[in-house]
Amino acid sequence: MKLIQFDKPRYLFIHLAIILTITALLIISFFYAYLPAITNKGETITVRNLIGMSINDIEQTLSKNGLRFEVNDSSYSEKYPPMTVLKQYPKPGSKVKENRKIFVSINRITPPMVKMPQLNGTLKNAELILESVGLKLGNKTYENHRAHNYVLRRYYDGEVITEGEQIPKGSSIDLVLGNGSAPNQRTVENYTGKSFEEMRILIKGQDLLIGKVDYSEVDSLRDNLIVIKQHPAPGESINRGDEIDLWVAEGDPVDSEESDDDFQ
Repeated sequence: MKLIQFDKPRYLFIHLAIILTITALLIISFFYAYLPAITNKGETITVRNLIGMSINDIEQTLSKNGLRFEVNDSSYSEKYPPMTVLKQYPKPGSKVKENRKIFVSINRITPPMVKMPQLNGTLKNAELILESVGLKLGNKTYENHRAHNYVLRRYYDGEVITEGEQIPKGSSIDLVLGNGSAPNQRTVENYTGKSFEEMRILIKGQDLLIGKVDYSEVDSLRDNLIVIKQHPAPGESINRGDEIDLWVAEGDPVDSEESDDDFQ
């Protein structure tokens, strides 16, 4: 009897092809049939908008949709009540799988403290500075001053507030501003007995000019000069921009506001 002989290389190739085909079918079935079936592939949940919701409400809201949440941050906003959601991730409208964790940022119960900034300047500049540190512009009042909308004083809760003081974020700052005009007539103050250098600064700040300065009573120019005489005299009425003549001598400034009648 004649034996049938097989072509061994061809026989092995056929078996190898069968094995590879079966393996490929198993892999395809696992990823495109079995795995989607056990992971609900294609079934997604739309994330709700949680912004402004109380932390006590979001757990119930998310659990109904098969989602969870975790607080990962806290900040402050006066627009929302305390312990409400300010931010969330994933964002509202995102598509997520069941049991996905939603991360939220919660509004603090008490606002953080900020330093009162320097507001020496115009109203517009003050508004920008206040906004940059989380403060608000409160009431505005005006008084006579040559610079319009120039910040003269700052108040918080009815009290004058200075630069660097700690106040709650979101607080309102009231401002006293210049109205762009000043009285033309003013009464001359008594400058005698005071430091010459300080009086020069004071007179300029009163919208007056330094007129003639008499140094005849001074041996040498030193720092300890005082005013011994003035013109116009204290109590007289003058206009803004008028000149004040001063006589100076060496000496120590005095606190008394009385005039030195010996030089009048």
